[in-house]
Amino acid sequence: MLDAPQDALTIKSVERADVQRAGEVLASAFRDDPFFLYCLSDPEAYQRIAPRMFPGLVRRAMIYGKAWATRDLNAVALRLPLGARRIGFWGALRSGLVSTFLLMDNATRRRFGRAFPIVEETHRRIMGDQPHWYCWMMGVMPACQGAGVGRRLMRHTFEQTDRAGLPCYLETFSERSVRVHEGQMYSIRQTVRVPGTPLTLYAMVRPPQ
Repeated sequence: MLDAPQDALTIKSVERADVQRAGEVLASAFRDDPFFLYCLSDPEAYQRIAPRMFPGLVRRAMIYGKAWATRDLNAVALRLPLGARRIGFWGALRSGLVSTFLLMDNATRRRFGRAFPIVEETHRRIMGDQPHWYCWMMGVMPACQGAGVGRRLMRHTFEQTDRAGLPCYLETFSERSVRVHEGQMYSIRQTVRVPGTPLTLYAMVRPPQ
């Protein structure tokens, strides 16, 4: 794929009018992600829940951290500072995620309940109270992957964190993503098998450069 036009690589903050589109980008990008394949275990559940869930996640990042996108809104990154890890009821209400929880059946809630606490516990164990940025989510529309837009968004994050002298933390459940992040100076700090699931969590940290 050819590189994206330079103006498409300009980074902007996600605005209220962009939330739905940003959510669609993330829903498309994470459709085959192991975490969501497990938690939303069939295509019908994903089709029903993802269009509500991902815009809510975008709003959460806008409220508590940073939501960035390329100008053409084909790539989106959600970043959270220390202290914004737990969603909680009030955060779920403000972001609209409460309606997402109501769409889930009991089996789906149980799958999230098995996996999500391990995500939070691992993050807390590795980073503790150390100031850092949580590189929570980043997604690129499948048709635009390989065009450089994801790299540009990551570079934008690193420009902020390196200037502040802060590390970046992320987790992934994909070995392919591990290789991508290792190319961005991340290294695996811990590998965790999530009990009762087929998931393996890779916790990664990038020190400031």
